[in-house]
Amino acid sequence: MIRSVAFSPDGTRIISGSFDKTVRVWDAERGVQIGSPLEGHTDWVTSVAFSSDGTRITSGSHDKTVRVWDAERGVQIGSPLEGHTDVITSLAFSPDGTRTISGSSDKTVRVWDAERSVQIGSPLEGHTDGFRSVVFSPDTSHALYNAHWVLHTLPYKSHVSTNPVKLHEDGWIRVYNKLLLLWIPPALQRPFYSMHTIMVIPKGGCAELDLSKMTHGTEWQNCFKVTL
Repeated sequence: MIRSVAFSPDGTRIISGSFDKTVRVWDAERGVQIGSPLEGHTDWVTSVAFSSDGTRITSGSHDKTVRVWDAERGVQIGSPLEGHTDVITSLAFSPDGTRTISGSSDKTVRVWDAERSVQIGSPLEGHTDGFRSVVFSPDTSHALYNAHWVLHTLPYKSHVSTNPVKLHEDGWIRVYNKLLLLWIPPALQRPFYSMHTIMVIPKGGCAELDLSKMTHGTEWQNCFKVTL
């Protein structure tokens, strides 16, 4: 079973991670495998990602390790990145390719030096459950903060995962592509993060949209308080 796939930045190659414990590189135009499988993981490969220049690949596995590969030569770079105590669920390279981040079912995010194969700093802790997505910000000028309060007050909030809350070109954040939730001024519309973004790395230097006191949906009446 294929668990994760990713395109190279130039769109010419595809990488796939599989339950057969391998990572494979494919020619996206000809539909054929390039070179031999990347072997080394001892359990299912659960996440794969390309570096921004397409020269390296990172993979995470049920074996609790992250590995970095030379995309051209098909060989592992350095030693496995070890430290997580549970399955690796998501990976991403920094825009400059010097770091990689990993998210795990052990409820932590870890930042790694992709060139020296060592962990940078302590694990990022705070989650109370495992999670499935991590991402580096290409531009740290904007972040969406405390969006879970908005989702909590939405009608039919259990369907949000299949009916995404997203920012549209006219500046409105809509639910189900029709329910108006919030309008964002043009100057703040790009870049803008998903309503499901949990953390932006690095912190600081960001203009944050704090929705922790926003009232909406069935709690709309809380936006007005009568003074006697």
